[in-house]
Amino acid sequence: MLNSYINELKAEIVTRATALHLEPEATRNRLRNVQPLTLQIEELMRTLPPLQRNRPWSMGDLVNRLEGKYRERPHAAKVGQALRALGWVRLRDWTISGDGRRIWVAPYQRNQELLETS
Repeated sequence: MLNSYINELKAEIVTRATALHLEPEATRNRLRNVQPLTLQIEELMRTLPPLQRNRPWSMGDLVNRLEGKYRERPHAAKVGQALRALGWVRLRDWTISGDGRRIWVAPYQRNQELLETS
């Protein structure tokens, strides 16, 4: 008797969560089936046109374009680790419009900048 009541309550919770567009607890704790961040970043850069790809990136721009392992978006620290593994460098933008904000620069961008200044 008590077990059937508990099972009915659990079913009601799942029904209400689905009605509110929330994930049930059993599926919420599962890992999402996504590619590693390094592969996601490489694929993103391959799909962008050169003008957009060769600009400095803010962390917010990158996080919003990637998928997380546990949630919809990855944690910024994990994205930073993936960027460093790919050879990206974090710099400060000290121009008037930059106001000292942090930006990420790809290794091929740094090589182009060195060639342009030589």
